[in-house]
Amino acid sequence: MWDKKFKDGVADDYFSTRWFVQRYNQLSGKEGINGVKEIVAANDRYTQEVFKEFSENLGEFLAPYVHGFNPDILIIGGNIAKAHELFLPAVLENFESANFNLTMKIIENTEEAGIVGSSYLFHPDFWSRLKKELPRSL
Repeated sequence: MWDKKFKDGVADDYFSTRWFVQRYNQLSGKEGINGVKEIVAANDRYTQEVFKEFSENLGEFLAPYVHGFNPDILIIGGNIAKAHELFLPAVLENFESANFNLTMKIIENTEEAGIVGSSYLFHPDFWSRLKKELPRSL
């Protein structure tokens, strides 16, 4: 969903490593931070601010999709999942206040999960059942 409209751009503008680094450097006035791992390792007030903003953005971005699709579970993967303790509680809190009953899971091996999940699309029974459940407005 990297290319979906969000705020003044697209999702990738707010959920990428580029956003984390740019926002952290902007808030802290520091230079030379090159990745999320470094931001997490800094563990300073700017780290907390960046992840708070990320949590708010993620909740705001996902809300219409969660509302429209009504999933039972939302899986978070990729490298950001390694820092889930810095954003997941706030996202869950936002969803609860919006009355979304949603479980979120962290998946460590995103590459394998993507391949396995994609392969299911080639199973005719799975695909015919899934395509009926996909929301048309998303």
